[in-house]
Amino acid sequence: MDIIRNIFYLSKSYLTIWVLVIHVLYYLGPLRKFQDSLLILSLIVSLGGFVITYIYPKMFKINLKYKRKDVELKITGKIAKLIDLAFHHLPLLLLLILYNPKIKSDNLYLALSIIILYLLINDPFQLYSFNCSNKKNKNTPTKVICSTLITINVLLLGGFFLFMLNSFSGTK
Repeated sequence: MDIIRNIFYLSKSYLTIWVLVIHVLYYLGPLRKFQDSLLILSLIVSLGGFVITYIYPKMFKINLKYKRKDVELKITGKIAKLIDLAFHHLPLLLLLILYNPKIKSDNLYLALSIIILYLLINDPFQLYSFNCSNKKNKNTPTKVICSTLITINVLLLGGFFLFMLNSFSGTK
């Protein structure tokens, strides 16, 4: 039962797993026409992996069950960098190499839907160990990173909504 729970937890919690599944479906064919959505999602995962691995918190924290006990697995150092390369950056690189400009650009609804659904189900700040409530010192690197990530997310979502409004109005 622990294996099933761990697989469900990992697949539900991490955007990386969601995007890897979309990569597989893209290469198998069912999501071939959503190439641009996959590119946006892969860029977000790659950027997020870079921030988490090299800037803050410089680790991955995964909660698993082992013999009916909760175990927190912290991955740091060279192993974290290898995981970051394999699961965050190589899928993006592969997509860029195999990018087909002949495929018509999609409307990015898939990317927007995945991001909104992910944010409704998960709290990325808690999941990725971003402590944004440090009230002692307002200029800590954590506060700067948290405010930067929030700003980037707001700009990305705002850009998506502007793109959608533009596509509905029929002007390009």
